[in-house]
Amino acid sequence: MKLRPAKPISVALIAAAGLILSCAVLALVLVLASRPDPQKTPSSALRNPLDGIENGVSSLFRGDFSGDEYFAANYFPTLLGAKGDGVANDTKALRKSLEQAAQTGGTVYLPQGIYRITEPLTIPSNVTLRGDFSSPNSKGSDGGKTILWVADNESLRSAPLITLESNSSLMGITVYYEAQRPDTILEYPSTLFCNGTVTVQNVALLNPYHGICVTGSGVAQIRSVWMSPLDYGILVTDNNDRVVVEDCSISPTYWLNYAPDVFADGKGYPTLTSYLQEHLHGILLEQVTDVTLNRIFVEDGAVGILLNVPYERKGVLLVKETNLASVVRPLYLQSLPTSGVLISDSAFRPQNDTGADTVYLGADAKAPVIFANCTFAGLPKRVIKGENHSFVSFYHCNFGTWWDVCFDMSADTFLAVNPTFKSQNEKALLGKDAFGLLYNAQSIEESSQLLFSVPVGEAIQTKSESVTSLKDTTLPFVNAPVLNAADYGISPDADDNAPQMKLLLKEAEEQKATVFLPEGIYRFRSAIQIPASVRLIGVGCSGTYSTVLNFELDQSPAKALLALGTGASLENLEVRSGSIPSASEIYALSSNKNEIRIRNVTVSAGWAISLVGCQNATLEQVTLNATQVGISVQSTKQLHLRKITISDPSGSYGTVGIRLNNTEGTLLSEFRGIKLALNLDLQGSSDLTATLMTLKAASVGIQANHSAAVLITASGFSESGQGGQTTFLQGGADLSGSVTVQGLVSSGSSLPGTLVSAQKGTVEVRAALITTPFNETVRCEGEANIALYGCIWDVKPTAHALANGGTVTFGANIIRSDKLFEGIEGDYMLVTSTGETAGTVKDDVNIIQHIYEEIQTEVKPEEELQTN
Repeated sequence: MKLRPAKPISVALIAAAGLILSCAVLALVLVLASRPDPQKTPSSALRNPLDGIENGVSSLFRGDFSGDEYFAANYFPTLLGAKGDGVANDTKALRKSLEQAAQTGGTVYLPQGIYRITEPLTIPSNVTLRGDFSSPNSKGSDGGKTILWVADNESLRSAPLITLESNSSLMGITVYYEAQRPDTILEYPSTLFCNGTVTVQNVALLNPYHGICVTGSGVAQIRSVWMSPLDYGILVTDNNDRVVVEDCSISPTYWLNYAPDVFADGKGYPTLTSYLQEHLHGILLEQVTDVTLNRIFVEDGAVGILLNVPYERKGVLLVKETNLASVVRPLYLQSLPTSGVLISDSAFRPQNDTGADTVYLGADAKAPVIFANCTFAGLPKRVIKGENHSFVSFYHCNFGTWWDVCFDMSADTFLAVNPTFKSQNEKALLGKDAFGLLYNAQSIEESSQLLFSVPVGEAIQTKSESVTSLKDTTLPFVNAPVLNAADYGISPDADDNAPQMKLLLKEAEEQKATVFLPEGIYRFRSAIQIPASVRLIGVGCSGTYSTVLNFELDQSPAKALLALGTGASLENLEVRSGSIPSASEIYALSSNKNEIRIRNVTVSAGWAISLVGCQNATLEQVTLNATQVGISVQSTKQLHLRKITISDPSGSYGTVGIRLNNTEGTLLSEFRGIKLALNLDLQGSSDLTATLMTLKAASVGIQANHSAAVLITASGFSESGQGGQTTFLQGGADLSGSVTVQGLVSSGSSLPGTLVSAQKGTVEVRAALITTPFNETVRCEGEANIALYGCIWDVKPTAHALANGGTVTFGANIIRSDKLFEGIEGDYMLVTSTGETAGTVKDDVNIIQHIYEEIQTEVKPEEELQTN
């Protein structure tokens, strides 16, 4: 049976007494009448776009998908003849709206309906195409509300369906190809072609051949996408900026759910899945620098994720909370950038019938690979297959599979710390140049002379701890009144919006309301404060679809440009610090109140955010371009920091990323410090639990002078490009607490200096891959206790451990090098004396791999040697 467009959603007729509307206007009224009223309280902000009939009138709507977000639209293809009935050709009207929007920028809004498209579309710079959306998750679902119904013709087979120019956005759109069939695959170009800085969010691609292609310089954000592609889902290539792909699901079930008639004969779905297992690549990364894949699901394909990034690239790749299921080869690492890839909290299960490899490391995958808290399931032939000199670390991973061989390594070095094995089959097949260490593992059979194990009784115990996934908190604004700033004389055209904004915020305080600012740049010549229980929200903080608060003050404020009261919220905004007379340590944002929330905000300032005496504060999806201090936190309790990016746009490498002083209960997840002098500064009684940190430092990655316990899991560290003496972890003279770093990847080619340096306190590094050419791995002074457990490195330092005092312990490590070192037994440790203070080095079951000659291995008993 041929699939027909679903019938438009029925709506109640609206009659205006004594007025006969034209057909086009009546169609829009019918569609708008079906939309839920954003709120019950009266407000002139919630006006009908027909008030002015002409395009350019900004109108406020509630976003259907989120239920608690708002957007302003000022161009309406339905006013230009678009029917949305699945029959009429709506291409001309949609194109005309996009062309009109290109003149001024803004949002083109397509209300729910089925819009037939016969030619490619382009979303111009500074324009957003937005519709109404519902995810295609269940059988019988309509697959979306605003649907682009794509005809089949030569023009659509030779160009992408939608091209997003730089600084454009696509939101709330579902795409269906009319002529696509599982038994007759049509090879269309990319459905979405993204060139430069773009945002794609809440999109469903129900049966494309190619899904989304991201290319060109610019920051790209691909979020909340459901698709059933046939050849590739998302391709990112030739991009030197940051790309974030998260909450994306790739599965043939979305096509099946939307169009069950296509598969009614019972043959279509098996035909489709068979095709996908030969052709589909879920995510492909090529020629990229900085990509984060977060919460990715791929089902029924040939390859789940393919990384083919040249070794010369300097960026770090991050894969988190990913599930690759029923895929012939879930993870294919063909080549990797210098800094490698960090994969955490993910699950991999190959298609059981094929018996392929779960993870394949190609000949050019020479950079470090670290798996943290991952699960390998299914029935693979081999769990890990390595072809060349890779460095792979498995930290707290579960190999719950039934395989012939777990590790099949030709010339690779791998480390498994606290692994869990379910099968009793062969653990490893190692080539003559391969090397493996299993640390704290149960039931290990040493099946190779180059596979070594440190059993539970002899291993230093470690704990699998990480930051609990922080959910988006919901503040009590769901049913709050919404005040549109445009109704209060606040405008991008005004020279100073501060007086009117203060009046609006006062009214919002009385109503405990949400204040909405449409897209645009708003000037302020004095500081403002968000009162208690008031939410200030814009449309976004990146690209064209953004709301910008630009402060150019006539006089210096007392404390900050924008201060938050108790229970206040700042969301979807960019804050810029322009000229401030006699400014010194004036922060862009600040608060000393409780229950504040800063979410999806970008700040450009010398001093970005200050929190003093706060409790239960949340900062998430925050990007800071700071030249002095990114986030300064003092005397706070229960602070959640999630998805924080801090960089120094000046290139001076003088910025401190995050400074914590006397904090309690701080959780930090997904912190990225880029080209900073110091990424993380810990002072006073501060405690911290952190995970997934990417640090690039010119001086110090983490500086510790605190008295509490700090745990950091799964972090990456590399040089910022400035060079000089760089230290990853520096314990200062005031460190009396502890720092534990688990799952570290340290890489780069120009990082002279020290991996860990401490004068006091306790510092531990566990399960690290170190390929950085530090002068020294460890420098121990004074009374410090430094320990490295279960680490692998391939470096050529002067000394791995330089003890001028204190105690250094190396346990269950693998050291690869092309030369021998003077020190303990002539291997790799030096013990020196500073005055009357002598250092102590403990060498506990370490393995030295001397490469470029016949491999020499030795498991040493625990020994302690002191030199005066």
